[in-house]
Amino acid sequence: MAFPLGGAELGTPRCRKANPPGSSGLHPSAYGPPAGRWPGTDLTYSVDPSGGGVEYDAGGRLSSQNIADWIAAAFELWADAWSPLTLTRVPPDSNPPADIRAAFVGADVQPDFFDTSSVGNGEFPPDGTIHFTTARNFTATSMKATAIHEMGHALGLTHSGDEASVMYPFGLDVVVIDQDSRDAINDVYAPWSPQAQLGDRATDDRPALAASGFASFGGSSRELSAVWRGSNGDRTIYHSRFRAGSWTPQERIAGAASTDGPALASYDLRDGTPSTGLMMLWKGAAGDSTLWWNVNPGNGWSQPRQMPGAGTSARPALASFTDSVAAWKGAGDDTGIYWSLWQAGGWAPQQRVPDAASGHGPALAVLNRRLYLFWRGVGDDHALWYSSRGSGEDQLWQPRRLIQAEDFSLDIGGGVWITPGSTHGPAAAHHVDRILLAWKGVEGDSGIYWCAFNGREFSPQIRVEDVGTSRGPGLGSLDDRTFMMWKGVSGDNTLWWSLF
Repeated sequence: MAFPLGGAELGTPRCRKANPPGSSGLHPSAYGPPAGRWPGTDLTYSVDPSGGGVEYDAGGRLSSQNIADWIAAAFELWADAWSPLTLTRVPPDSNPPADIRAAFVGADVQPDFFDTSSVGNGEFPPDGTIHFTTARNFTATSMKATAIHEMGHALGLTHSGDEASVMYPFGLDVVVIDQDSRDAINDVYAPWSPQAQLGDRATDDRPALAASGFASFGGSSRELSAVWRGSNGDRTIYHSRFRAGSWTPQERIAGAASTDGPALASYDLRDGTPSTGLMMLWKGAAGDSTLWWNVNPGNGWSQPRQMPGAGTSARPALASFTDSVAAWKGAGDDTGIYWSLWQAGGWAPQQRVPDAASGHGPALAVLNRRLYLFWRGVGDDHALWYSSRGSGEDQLWQPRRLIQAEDFSLDIGGGVWITPGSTHGPAAAHHVDRILLAWKGVEGDSGIYWCAFNGREFSPQIRVEDVGTSRGPGLGSLDDRTFMMWKGVSGDNTLWWSLF
């Protein structure tokens, strides 16, 4: 990935990577591709300064040894920025070679350097090659900026569209690692905690998660809840809370039973405080396609009530928007996706989402005062789709769009636009300043994948290591942490969970 010089050549793009139709060509977030990461975080690197030219900003030149030390210090900033990363410097001729190898080369080795505005190139993992041009001299500042940037690529990061980011593709004056890039490294290498099993509880479908909180003059508290349907003929819906680092014993929710997993979201108690309770929505048990709902304001679950005029044959979705909002696929062969808003103490008549259809339950999440709907296609369409609408009553659902992200894991001189796929619908949850999505792979792939969405584009999908499911996960956020819960692979109905 060639790095252009700044100044008069600031507008020169440094990458040859393809962009999606209608995109600006810059990526607002720096996320690594699926294969663009090292298997561990204890890495070695080497620096060969031969042929390099670096001038002091105030005049004079650095010696070869000083150039190598200067580049090494820039590389080490990544280890300072993200504590799990360990970088160990080894000689350029070490055997075995270093994981990441930096050297100065000409255009005969790095064709991008035929264009003298390109001053550096960093290859994604597992290549680990970093090249700096010999065609022109660096200043100490531009050398440091280039070294930090190219090491970011060697660690698996793509470009950022933020001019203040060290991963921005133009200019040579950013010499600190910004928060966006720190977050990206964390997302690529250590997003999810090791899975933990809840061996005393099981489900045939996916669970749902949501947070609720209570406020008073004495303080406030929030906790995460999970709900799920039983397994092996047990259609009862169960509830558990995450407290003091563990899940409380499961409790049956009286009168709630379903053939599919339920949906869960917070709702405003409207008691003059920012307190929230829990609302649950589910499809009925065998032969009952009716949608049912109840609430838990903090002192127990209410009696189930029907949503009038609505039915489904799959798991529904809930979210807290301007008020509670629900979405679901139609009953039986009706693949349309419908939605309803909670208004004046009841559910408004259902409306169909234009041009949205699925054979599975959808997902809902809110970001920047917009409601987002995510779903899998119908039949052989394993792709994931999304639409959104604003908060006003007169707002319309936007035309559906395909979820795609650029994958740099193939060494073809550019990115490939990958469309994630799933046998089931995705899960979604708001996480700090973005939406996290997670889903099971396509037929024959029990892996769980995830990506992030900032309201403009999606990061490349990344597989959650060492986990699997036959149905798909559930997601829910508590403050700045996101929890994922899922049933195991085929034959394993126990619940598992992890933390982002």
